[in-house]
Amino acid sequence: MIDTTKTLEEQKVQLAQSLTDLNSKVTDLEKIKDALQSAANDNRKLHYQEAGQWARHYSIVRMTIATFAVTACATLIGLKWDELASNEYVWNAPICLWLFASLIFMAFTYQTFDRLNSQMKYKDLLPSQTGEPKGKRAWMLIDAGAIAVSLLTILFGDMAFTRGSCEIYCQLKWALLAVGIGWYVFAIFVQLTKWK
Repeated sequence: MIDTTKTLEEQKVQLAQSLTDLNSKVTDLEKIKDALQSAANDNRKLHYQEAGQWARHYSIVRMTIATFAVTACATLIGLKWDELASNEYVWNAPICLWLFASLIFMAFTYQTFDRLNSQMKYKDLLPSQTGEPKGKRAWMLIDAGAIAVSLLTILFGDMAFTRGSCEIYCQLKWALLAVGIGWYVFAIFVQLTKWK
């Protein structure tokens, strides 16, 4: 409200002072906004990096488990190769070990891709420095580890059927084949599914 008792010059000075005060407040608010935006970007970058590190960790663990299981099962089979056809119990240890390792491998594969999906979500929130459009998702081309484990499981199950008799503990051999085929379907499905 304009005070009529003041002269026009006094009102101009008062209005200029109010504009100067308002301008300094806007400048302060812009500085606060820039500081908050910088902190938010740093936080997103940290979450992006952490998700990538966890994905790498889970991937290393799953491949270590697969390597150990292949070596251990091959050693167990190699030590008793002559007894495989006559003694059904010889198959129990490698089949159980492989099934257990396959389940652990599956769990860590899930964790790996869960972290990769999380990382991709944080990537969209980061400021783009390459001019790449936001929201662009990468397609998973090949998960060679999952395909290798699934094929090894199928081959191991086939070898258990052809080399050994199926009179005792035949369920373990069927479970081995089922896990292998399930793994193969999972590996192919993951390749055909776009990351969320």
